[in-house]
Amino acid sequence: MTVVVFDARTGAIRRVVECSASMAEHQAATDEASVIVSSDTHVDDERHYIDLQDRSVAKRRTFEVSHAIRGLSVTLGSLPGGTLVRVLGEEMVADGDDEIEFDVPGTYLIELSHPHYLDDVLEVTVE
Repeated sequence: MTVVVFDARTGAIRRVVECSASMAEHQAATDEASVIVSSDTHVDDERHYIDLQDRSVAKRRTFEVSHAIRGLSVTLGSLPGGTLVRVLGEEMVADGDDEIEFDVPGTYLIELSHPHYLDDVLEVTVE
């Protein structure tokens, strides 16, 4: 059997464990942030998450982000709430439409991460 251990707040998969039926049942009984799935179901922490409403395995979607550049500023639109945005070693949590100000012109990478979406990187050039 396959046991999937996940983050109870976000559904992000922490571990996928193949084990005996008795061990799977013990894990599920003692850890409410775990589910048993069929061994036929392929589960991968990079491509899946746990839907917290029905505790099922769901595929992570692709970000559909819009962005606008104005001078040294980049505005990101349509980000799902809770998206982790990383730029130049700094992190912020997005809440919809977010603005990033750069100090100098150049090309920058903006990393996006969310448990329900595939990680993505935007390359932007500000002038």
